[in-house]
Amino acid sequence: MRLWIAIVLTSLLLLTLTGSRLELAVNPAQPPPIRTPDCPQPTYPDADALLSILPQAGYDCTEQIAVALRPRVELSHIDHLLTIAADTGFDARTRRNALRILGRLAESGRATRAGELMQQKQAVATRTLAINLLERETDNFLLQDAVWLLDSLYYPSWDAAPALAHIALSDSYAPALRYRAARARTRLIAAEPGYLRADSRQFLIDALHSTDPGARTAAAEALSFLRDEQLGALALWQQMVEDAIAAAPPLTVAADDGDPRGARLFTFVESSPTALTARAALARAADRLAGEWAAAPRFQALQTAYEELALPVEITTTTITLRTGPANVTDGQELLAIVASAYRQARQFLGASGETAIPGEEPATLRVLIFPSQAAYRDYMRAFTPFTVDVDGIYDAQTGTLYSFRRGIGQTANTLAETLRHETSHAVTAAYVFPGHWLSPGYHNEPKGWFDEGLAEVVTAQSNPNGPLQLHERHLATLCAAPYKPVLADLLARREGYDHYGTFDYPAAWALLHFLLSERPQAVAALADAWRNQTYRLSDWPRLAGWPDLATAEADWHAAMARWCR
Repeated sequence: MRLWIAIVLTSLLLLTLTGSRLELAVNPAQPPPIRTPDCPQPTYPDADALLSILPQAGYDCTEQIAVALRPRVELSHIDHLLTIAADTGFDARTRRNALRILGRLAESGRATRAGELMQQKQAVATRTLAINLLERETDNFLLQDAVWLLDSLYYPSWDAAPALAHIALSDSYAPALRYRAARARTRLIAAEPGYLRADSRQFLIDALHSTDPGARTAAAEALSFLRDEQLGALALWQQMVEDAIAAAPPLTVAADDGDPRGARLFTFVESSPTALTARAALARAADRLAGEWAAAPRFQALQTAYEELALPVEITTTTITLRTGPANVTDGQELLAIVASAYRQARQFLGASGETAIPGEEPATLRVLIFPSQAAYRDYMRAFTPFTVDVDGIYDAQTGTLYSFRRGIGQTANTLAETLRHETSHAVTAAYVFPGHWLSPGYHNEPKGWFDEGLAEVVTAQSNPNGPLQLHERHLATLCAAPYKPVLADLLARREGYDHYGTFDYPAAWALLHFLLSERPQAVAALADAWRNQTYRLSDWPRLAGWPDLATAEADWHAAMARWCR
């Protein structure tokens, strides 16, 4: 006992001594070079110079500033960012840029100076700032990032509940923000112990009766995951959900009314839930409340009904089933031929690995769903899949389904044919190169975006599959206009935009795979074989590709790009 008392007293004494606290992590002595290709200048000398361009920074530039700041940020920089985000004297874009960078710094993780500064030194200040913004500001973009901070990096922030509920139920805010606020409010409800608090219960009731699809969606989603002891008598909630379903409008196939991207201040605009999203969430909630979550009969029936309405045309071969719409289209065979040709060509590019599928990985029939409009595609993807909707196409390896849509004028940079070729390449790598699926344990141990996306972009460019290897003209123009060539080590290790949040470097990935396929196809075969056999390691890349080191490989690659750009 005396020994225990002595230990306790000694520990207390140490805690009171100046300097006894553990020091914060330090920044690396030699941080990586600052690269900001989407900012006014391609590089900057230091952190202060990076912060000085916040007023001019677009979305991608802001993300690059955050990446560059992480290994060199100090407390004074964070204080400066907090001041900018709070100061109404700055314009909304500058303030949002500051807030987003604060969030990216907070994501840095343990044992990093940026992460520890944000999670230890300035956690209270950042949380307080975000709540104050929710209570006082009206700019939708600024508030979306405030919700993001509170709902992820500083969750649970109980003091934010009233402001989140107000935003979710108020018609004066944008739909995407209302949905995000409603989701954040329901996540706080999920963390409550025991039976629902009165304000939480009332929020769910109000949201279920809201005219906003996002609020209804969030409430229905909450009823799908809240615990029985929280909800109490399920019959009451069942009746409310059934009433909401009965009041839903009839199914329709959404038509395009223009793509908001490019018309707004930022280069990315999050689309928002629709009546179909809410109806699907309500069907899920009804299934759960009825004890039929696994079979999900109401949800499945709704999905089938929408597919029949939006995709009435079906063409089937022994290996591909393609569905599209509207009913009067006549190009189904042509679209199916594009998919079949891209599948064959992607397999050929892989060498020996492309000869036989990984056992159990290739679907017996590849499903291709091509929606009649971007709006219909986004409607379906948001309602019935877990995937992001603001992209041109997706391949789901677990179900063997490729999703895309018919293009409107100026909607996307990629044609439908290009997207089909790109996503078909992903179907091939999923079946012939990468064992497992996206969520399989160990699937992302080694960064694979450079290979997966690079090959997909090579296949994308092959509009004449029977001819020689074609250049991707748009990517080539981007690379030739860039102030410097991509760094091979950075590309091979890149996760942003693939399995991490961010923007992927598609031009660089295309350039590397095009270079390898045109000048060293045996390297592609060796790399694919290593991935397939799960022996690929980033450190082995030079050996697998046939170079003595990365520097030599990069020099040869850059020389090839210089020839292409002449």
